[in-house]
Amino acid sequence: MINKLKKIIGILLFAAFIIPANANAQSLSSRDTANVHFLNARKFYIYKVEKGETLFGISQKFAIPQEEILEFNHDISKNGLKAKMKLWIPAYSWLKKDSIEKIVLKEVIPAKYTYKIAIITALNIPKQYTENDSSASYINEPLSDELKTNLEFIEGIAYAADVLKSEGIKFHFYYIDSESDSSKVLLKLRKSENPDMIITNESNSVLKGISAYSLVKNVSLIPCALNSSEIIKDNSKGLSLLPSSGKQCEMMGKFSREYFKNAYLITLKTSNQKENDRSEFFKNGWLSVKESFPRRIDCTKGNVAGIADSLSKGKNNLIFIPSSNEDFVSTILNSLKLKIPDYEFTVIGLPTWQYFETIDQKTIEDCNVFVFNSGFIDFKNNEVFKFRKFFREKYYSEPSESAYQGYDALWVAGKLFLKYGNKIAIDENQKVIEGIYSLYSFDRISGGTGFENRNIHVFQPGKDLSNDLTKNNILK
Repeated sequence: MINKLKKIIGILLFAAFIIPANANAQSLSSRDTANVHFLNARKFYIYKVEKGETLFGISQKFAIPQEEILEFNHDISKNGLKAKMKLWIPAYSWLKKDSIEKIVLKEVIPAKYTYKIAIITALNIPKQYTENDSSASYINEPLSDELKTNLEFIEGIAYAADVLKSEGIKFHFYYIDSESDSSKVLLKLRKSENPDMIITNESNSVLKGISAYSLVKNVSLIPCALNSSEIIKDNSKGLSLLPSSGKQCEMMGKFSREYFKNAYLITLKTSNQKENDRSEFFKNGWLSVKESFPRRIDCTKGNVAGIADSLSKGKNNLIFIPSSNEDFVSTILNSLKLKIPDYEFTVIGLPTWQYFETIDQKTIEDCNVFVFNSGFIDFKNNEVFKFRKFFREKYYSEPSESAYQGYDALWVAGKLFLKYGNKIAIDENQKVIEGIYSLYSFDRISGGTGFENRNIHVFQPGKDLSNDLTKNNILK
């Protein structure tokens, strides 16, 4: 899969950068560039030196500085340039900064409108190789997890573009390597022609810069990072693909009040402010459906046993545990198990509970645990099946969540373009857009002008993987 992913970098370099042409580069033949290798996602030609050639001539032929060729071919410094010697020649120069930082701006005008999409993610292309102090040949090294994740995000977008072609919508992509640097992103964006939309999985300071550019230039923005809602809160052109953690807790509270009829709610107070905020959001969602008198158990002094002791007989006790601390959660669940013969209860947990390693499945089932998440992959869905089949055949692996999110980001963009054109507007009566990672309809972010997805997915870990309790209700 790694070698397959590396080839994407080569494609991105063509798509994302202008390579300056010169007269000498014209002399390259197909034979000169036939032997291609990738090192840490950087593209190289393996070139066989011909009799009478000089380093200067080869440098001019490939438009690569001599010092950059020497950097990858230490034998030249030791033994001189010799006929039949095989050289690693970079396909693109990273020393000539001026030749590589200009983003492709020109668009071929199609018969029908083509939507221009800027895809911004961290590839860190200038850093995707390392020097070798010996004269030995370079060997392939594995890509970092972050790079693989971001490449899969791009691949998901590209796959969705192919699917949307059947609906008559076309895209022209600008791939922008953020290099995890907000100043570099803004520099590249300022040099670019305004796109119709920006799609990114960046967060924190990089997303802040992108959002500011989006607002000033009146360009729609779809961020796909966790908790991006707060960053785009005051951006009226921003649509957060994933609901914030607070929004998710609020929606889960609302769902619980409707789904678990006549349940008795118990929330927790802990020493962690984020956990207390989650409890408050959950309670607000619960009370938005029907007024009641939920009970709050104080666990700030380790009073975990008090949760089990507070259960009411004759009712379904709904307990929301706002913590991702596995030891803390395990202690609560084990104390609740002792009450199973005498009490009915349901436990609501966070998305992170799916990845717990020390709590056994039987405890999860005995305590009747439900969790919620911003996405839910239904492996029985035909579109999911086709996407997985494509990914396995191309990369010999399963797509990550990032790949699904990339697909959905462009899918949502395409559906909104088809409805509104390139000036997207969100209305209150919007229909739900069904993706392969989630369902999408947008609410205005509380206290702001931006928008976030208002849909979550509820399921029981380890049980039927197609049993998303919220889907049918959302699609009504």
